[in-house]
Amino acid sequence: MRSYYHSWHNTFTNLGFRRKKRIKRGRRNPGMRSLRVESLEERRMLTTIIVNSFLDDFDPANPTTDGVITLREAVEAANMDAAVGDAPAGSGADTILFAGTQSDNETITLDRAFLGEISIDGSDDLTIDASFLNSLTIDADDPTPGHTGTGIRILNIIDPSGGSAPPLVEIVGLTLTGADVGGFPGEGGALRSTARLIVRDSFIVGNEADKGGGIFVEIAAGGATSREVLRIENSVIDGNVASTGAGVAVVSGSSNTPTTDTIVITGGTTLTERSPKPRWG
Repeated sequence: MRSYYHSWHNTFTNLGFRRKKRIKRGRRNPGMRSLRVESLEERRMLTTIIVNSFLDDFDPANPTTDGVITLREAVEAANMDAAVGDAPAGSGADTILFAGTQSDNETITLDRAFLGEISIDGSDDLTIDASFLNSLTIDADDPTPGHTGTGIRILNIIDPSGGSAPPLVEIVGLTLTGADVGGFPGEGGALRSTARLIVRDSFIVGNEADKGGGIFVEIAAGGATSREVLRIENSVIDGNVASTGAGVAVVSGSSNTPTTDTIVITGGTTLTERSPKPRWG
């Protein structure tokens, strides 16, 4: 039988047939791990909202649609991560931009009597960037000369986490003017913030408050964790009035809770202070 098998084997080989070799499977290396599929963490797309109206006629309490998006409308959409009026829903760290060109000089005059200040109170980071325009002024329309406290603040930035995870709000390319706040809280004429704040390429001029006529930042203590709570770059802070910190006032931590937070003022920033005139003068 052996020679018989061998002769047939030679015959098939001569005809071009080859016997398929059995693949030897080695033992699995105990050091190797099998592949497995793991679910990825949830990711949210960032949203850019384009403001194309420089009016201030949108009431967040009674939202309507009119085919255009105002700044107040865009901020509310970013705050809520939902569509508001004509503004698309915010999602995560949002950016608000303005329609226009480098030759445009625009002004938003806030509805002081009816709508008041603009509140930013979302839990995510937010950038308001007007650098695509030649200039954009937001005017709080102070009704009386001197610091009487009868006007309104421009932007009130609120940290909903109470200091545990303060978001970062960045203001770029804006001129903020005409604010006048007093009483409680008479803090921060142009900007009052309990979140981390960056002001870049901006003018904070002609605002009044009891504390921090231009900018007032009060952020809960971070303990041993160092945070940059305020950064001002390439900006002008001038002609603001307050009893304490006419240009900028910052409160961070307390005697019971020390902090290692930092403030950075850089990039050719001009910061000047003015003492207030008496309210009765």
